[in-house]
Amino acid sequence: MRRSNFIVFLILVIWFVISFVANILGPLMPTIIDNYQLSLTPAAFLPFSSFLAYGIMSIPAGMMIEKLGEKLSMLIAFGLTFTGSLLFAFFPVMGQLVFGSASFISPHVFTYLMRALTDYDGQGNFLLDSLSRLIPENLPWSSLYWIFAFVFILMLLIIGLVKLPAVELKEEERTGAVQTYIDLSWY
Repeated sequence: MRRSNFIVFLILVIWFVISFVANILGPLMPTIIDNYQLSLTPAAFLPFSSFLAYGIMSIPAGMMIEKLGEKLSMLIAFGLTFTGSLLFAFFPVMGQLVFGSASFISPHVFTYLMRALTDYDGQGNFLLDSLSRLIPENLPWSSLYWIFAFVFILMLLIIGLVKLPAVELKEEERTGAVQTYIDLSWY
């Protein structure tokens, strides 16, 4: 199969987007704890639930990819995360929907938005002016979810428009039947 540099680049962008969103929880945790007056026990549940979701969804996601294909599966995944981000952007008190731990870029974006939007006086750029109108004044961190929603709608459009090559799995790469996983869970 001929390698397409654009497809390789698109895959790298997909991984970047996933990492950007999934790894923000670490820097966000002190702010969430403060805004919702959480003790450490419920606060610890947030990153735990993110990793638990990875574990629970890995096998069904593999089966979905095998049945529906990579492109449709990515569109569904980004569509769901877009919906979740948009719901959170509209209803920021839904703190339990926050994602992952820390990554490289997302903490810098977070820090920038917190500094820029805390006690915002309207003297910023187009992005800051727009975000300041969309978020509650006392929750500047919720602006991240507007950014996530924008990124996910962009990913949905890009993946929807790109023709991806078909992936042919070898027999040992197939996920197998549901019964196989049920049988494995008893060992």
